[in-house]
Amino acid sequence: MADLLLRAFLAHIVGDILLQPDFLSKKKRREKLFILLHGAILLSIFLFFGWGVFSWQWIIFCFLVTGFHILVDWTRIRIGREGIVVGIIDQSLHLGSIILFAYILFQLI
Repeated sequence: MADLLLRAFLAHIVGDILLQPDFLSKKKRREKLFILLHGAILLSIFLFFGWGVFSWQWIIFCFLVTGFHILVDWTRIRIGREGIVVGIIDQSLHLGSIILFAYILFQLI
């Protein structure tokens, strides 16, 4: 089951850091549509990383993690805060949601 967590963490890194160009990061602060675009990219990456372990649990997991990710990003934008501390909290919430939803759906811990 550690394989699932590794896949999820890698998907998060690829989708949230590597495949989020600077223009998308800036655009999503002004237009809600770009938050959803970021979420769609993230969902696609999560589903892709599930190749080989694809199941209904994995699909539900992907949608839950993506939905929570969009909610955290939207909240961060609404608050309007920037900086390293806010970034650490943001990433901690994203990674914490991966662990929480994995525990709930796959009972990993």
